Amino acid sequence: MRHLVLAAVAALSLGACARPPSPYTQSWLKPLDNDTQYALNERSGGFELIIRHERYQYRQEEDAILATCERTFTAAAQVLAERRNHSIGPRSVQDLKMSTDRNLFTGISTCNAIATVNYAR
Repeated sequence: MRHLVLAAVAALSLGACARPPSPYTQSWLKPLDNDTQYALNERSGGFELIIRHERYQYRQEEDAILATCERTFTAAAQVLAERRNHSIGPRSVQDLKMSTDRNLFTGISTCNAIATVNYAR
């Protein structure tokens, strides 16, 4: 019986430390702000942007984290385009794909987003 209890505690401990499975959570992400990391792949006429946004939520509110993630993605796209001496137009973000996850032990909700950003003409 004791072994079962130890195995259950070990499984819960490992689950609390685990990051959400995602192709966007690699160590090559760079910090953008306290809650956001990003990766960028240059393309002609723009770039592909990947962000990972995390924040604490007392209870899970998926709509809120998705809305925050979309705003953060757009703001990051603008900042990163400006760093490259370009601007982006109102419809510059194409095919935004987002996924969410939540760590039940820490209360951290995570959103991963990826899309192509085109420079304004």
